[in-house]
Amino acid sequence: MKDRKVKKLLELKKLSNGIIIPTEEVIISVHDIIIEDRKLLGKNDPISIRDQGLIKHLCDTLIDRPHKYSGNVSEDALYVATETFYFIACEHPFIEANKSTGYVCSLLLLHVNLSKDEPIKSGSPSHEAEEIVKLAEGGKDPKEVRKLIKKFLQKEISG
Repeated sequence: MKDRKVKKLLELKKLSNGIIIPTEEVIISVHDIIIEDRKLLGKNDPISIRDQGLIKHLCDTLIDRPHKYSGNVSEDALYVATETFYFIACEHPFIEANKSTGYVCSLLLLHVNLSKDEPIKSGSPSHEAEEIVKLAEGGKDPKEVRKLIKKFLQKEISG
């Protein structure tokens, strides 16, 4: 079963500007793999979607907002990764593991969009990601949260 989910990770969507975005299937597959791995650690989280409409909304947003893309690969990759992290970690489309799923999806997107141009370090402490999400849950302005996420993800590129 895990092999099928890993194959789903390869089903990313490439926009006309060359930027790669997630599909609903990719996001759900990442989540399912994370839940399965958490079970190995003794957690008993359900594999379940709370609101698939939020996942669809994210994917549609990344497609339907061409004005948000600058033409700069690094900036566009950061935009896609930031929006993906924000929507999943802060809007909670899943019952459990939203922060982990958002983080892993954002790193995946940075990697596929930038690995040709810039190496991804992915060495930031995960507690930084959790702190950002706690700010969002505390009612902080979504624009401010997105700025924090983008700053956090920039560290993943520059090390």
